[in-house]
Amino acid sequence: MATAKPHPKPLDIVIKTTRRDLHTYQQLQRDIERHSKLHGNVYVIVNPPDAACYAEVVSPQFTLVPTEEILKLYGHHGGMADDWHTQQIIKILAAAMVAHGQYIILDANTLINFDFDENHFCRAGYYLYAAGDNSDDEWEVRARKFLRLNPEGHLFGFRSVNQIFYKANVMAMIRYLEKLYGADIVTVLSTPAEVWTEFKIYGYFCRSVLKTSGHFFQRSDDVISMNKANGDVEGFAKWLRHARPLMVKLYQSRPSYRLTDSEYDAALELIKRAYV
Repeated sequence: MATAKPHPKPLDIVIKTTRRDLHTYQQLQRDIERHSKLHGNVYVIVNPPDAACYAEVVSPQFTLVPTEEILKLYGHHGGMADDWHTQQIIKILAAAMVAHGQYIILDANTLINFDFDENHFCRAGYYLYAAGDNSDDEWEVRARKFLRLNPEGHLFGFRSVNQIFYKANVMAMIRYLEKLYGADIVTVLSTPAEVWTEFKIYGYFCRSVLKTSGHFFQRSDDVISMNKANGDVEGFAKWLRHARPLMVKLYQSRPSYRLTDSEYDAALELIKRAYV
């Protein structure tokens, strides 16, 4: 996967996935193997009950990691339920596992549409942290409350999917939260005073607590979401021919619908054709 010349800031990939997303994960894996020129490692994190089915499909170039192995790095030897909230916890705690100083977190339903390397995400020598998307403002207010920041402060509009974390910043945030709440980080994140999302609390910690976080904050349109219930795929694919974002999140399952694997693949094929 990596090119011969090393990169000064190798970027790892972290994917937290479940059995329900096995089909979409396999397409993401094919896209990474085809298009990624990153110089870091790829980690696929699953809960123990899903490890067997993922072991059959995960590339030997990737590292399959049970969630319990990550929890052990923080002195937590019990299990953890696999739900929307705990997936966010694991994405944060993965900082102790990754080999390099920064990692991009990808959802399993992400399609990658052309070749990319670390430079795609860099601005003026820093990794981009996408902001300027105010579609999830309520989560930002909750993130500020969880960090005990001014709830009436500025809304940055941090993107809610597929962001890059700096390992050092995450570890600093962990120390901050442990001191703030007087408990170990697994306990703090598992029983939050406010419901939060991982990309919101990390973004606010970097901008409002660290202040010198090393990120470049800017709007980015390199990730677009496609919810089949809210529009026709053919029209979306026509629009993609002009917009051409690196990543498209194609939802197989939403509260209002569930696509079969064949239906998902048909929609995927229309999107992929837009890049030919």
